[in-house]
Amino acid sequence: MFGNLFVVVELERERERERERVSMSTPIKEVEEGDEDAEEEEEEMSRVVHLKRGGVQVTTSCGTIQFGMPPETIKDSMLLGVPIPKIFVVPPERFNRQLGPNEGINNAEFEFPAYAAFFFTGGKAKVQLIVSSEEVEERIRMVMQETLLGPKEIDIESDFADDYPRENMPDLRKELDYFSNFMGKKLTVDGLLGFNILNPKGWATILGAPLEENGIVPKVRIHHLNGEYTVYEQQSDGSDKIVAVVDENIKLPLPDSLPRFETSFRPPLFGVTVLGNSHGFNPGGKTSGYVVWVNRRGIMVDPPPHSTSILQQQCIPPSLIDGVIISHCHADHDAGTFQKILREGRVTLMTTPTIMYSFLRKYAALSGLDLEFLRGVFHYRAVSIGQPIKIRGGRFEFFYTLHSIPCIGFSVHFGG
Repeated sequence: MFGNLFVVVELERERERERERVSMSTPIKEVEEGDEDAEEEEEEMSRVVHLKRGGVQVTTSCGTIQFGMPPETIKDSMLLGVPIPKIFVVPPERFNRQLGPNEGINNAEFEFPAYAAFFFTGGKAKVQLIVSSEEVEERIRMVMQETLLGPKEIDIESDFADDYPRENMPDLRKELDYFSNFMGKKLTVDGLLGFNILNPKGWATILGAPLEENGIVPKVRIHHLNGEYTVYEQQSDGSDKIVAVVDENIKLPLPDSLPRFETSFRPPLFGVTVLGNSHGFNPGGKTSGYVVWVNRRGIMVDPPPHSTSILQQQCIPPSLIDGVIISHCHADHDAGTFQKILREGRVTLMTTPTIMYSFLRKYAALSGLDLEFLRGVFHYRAVSIGQPIKIRGGRFEFFYTLHSIPCIGFSVHFGG
């Protein structure tokens, strides 16, 4: 009981800090009585919120519209104590290409907003994505296929050692089919995502729910032109009013990489460093990620975004990391790996062929990079179930575990 109370108190403190940060980031202007233009400007500023992790929310008569979706973006809304938006604008650059600590960050992480809209409402709501073209829609559908339903085709024997008993192999297709049912209905991409494509002139129209008092349907239009999104809201007289102008480039805050300790880190012969121990729906927690130390060298497991900065915070030289293990292809477990690959080049990636190719299909679709090109920018060390692999004198034994998409676990043995 006391543990739960502590979590609630800490969450409320975090929410209050976030509200203070937002209020401090919003310019305050003295408004003289009768100054209608200034009052209108202040009202428009109050509609726009710049989120802690990046991205912008605009309040409209059709609901909140969010521009850009960096990883863990729903946690910003949860910390502010406001509803998670159900309308998102996918930016032209779906991942950050600028050199620096934010290089490779996903600007279009729609997975968890979609899960929140659908599962938090018992399957009654879905996210509307405003995209620039049918090609972008198709790419997003490919990503959602991998993360929601898993691979369409599975060659299970490629994941196991040659001498592994075939009768002991899990039936991944049957497991995925089981998890693809929710409250008696089959999960589909269209059940979680709706698409609104900008017309050739860059316009998209959003219609809200009819108002109870008069039955009028709220209407908002978004225009993408010259690197900006202009948001228009229809007034009672039928005219349009500009309520916000948002830059198409998603501004991401720089991660904190200042060391938290005065002494340098000495890796253990055998041990674990926790980079995060929470999940994608916990607003006050860091998404799970670990470093397994074997013979004073590290293997990262599902590194979270900005994992290099997190290592630097803990005075851990990134050069001590020998490779990365991906357990499965949900955004809270694989987004940091994609960033690490793009930032650091020849990373050694370890997982089964089934999960590796799911990862490639997902991020090739998201980024627009050719799958074979993406495959060539990292070193792949295949994992075979039933055949331990040796890393720095440690023995890693992998196995499949029950999840909604293919997912591995492992045990590590050293010195025994």
